[in-house]
Amino acid sequence: MFSDRRWSSACSLACALLLVACGRPSKPSDRNPPPTSSIADAGATPADAVAVAIADARPYVRDEEAWDYLATFSDEHLRGTARAEKWLLAHPDRARPELLRCVGQTWWNQITSHAYRLLGVIGHEDDVPVLRAVLMSGAEREAHYAAMALASMPHESAFEALEEGVGSPEPEVTGTSIFALGERGDERARKTIERRLADDLISVRRQAIYALSKLGVEPSRALLEQRVRVETDTGVLGVLAEVLGAAGSP
Repeated sequence: MFSDRRWSSACSLACALLLVACGRPSKPSDRNPPPTSSIADAGATPADAVAVAIADARPYVRDEEAWDYLATFSDEHLRGTARAEKWLLAHPDRARPELLRCVGQTWWNQITSHAYRLLGVIGHEDDVPVLRAVLMSGAEREAHYAAMALASMPHESAFEALEEGVGSPEPEVTGTSIFALGERGDERARKTIERRLADDLISVRRQAIYALSKLGVEPSRALLEQRVRVETDTGVLGVLAEVLGAAGSP
């Protein structure tokens, strides 16, 4: 069950994103999204920030060809998606408005997860504020995909957004930001991640261990072995054993 805070955050995000939604297709063949509404008075909540960031990142003019390629990802067997992805990555200026449009929707389907991923691969710095706003909104699933997109982007602003996410009061945002920093592979994040080995939350400690395994165990081996001696949760102990075992002897 959602806590009151998580439920409130999710509802707030959904309401604000409704203003920039793709529009849920009435049937699989109905692929054309409606036009975006303008947003006045934004920035009051994290969800408002998502809407504003999307509106600021790229003015939306519907591109039928780009949308048709993106809509290919709705096929459950992913038929034709290799060709579609090649086209979208070859035409980032045309693809980005449609990708951002889908990040700003209130519904979720197979296209949505690919939209986040492709934004990360394209890696346009103007999209970092959008992904940061989604990450900090606290919506668990969306935050995860935003964090992983940020992990793929080379910009300093993307690194800073993930470091900010580690300090979020929302445990899901903290955990997914830690994991994404590990995936990013930036050694500067090691100390930030190491500090979370002693976090009060089991889920955050687990993510910190996994993140350090991505960065490389050896520089943090002493801290991980120390954690084995004091850790009380059997699940976390299992992750520690897995990571240290996979790394082998120093």
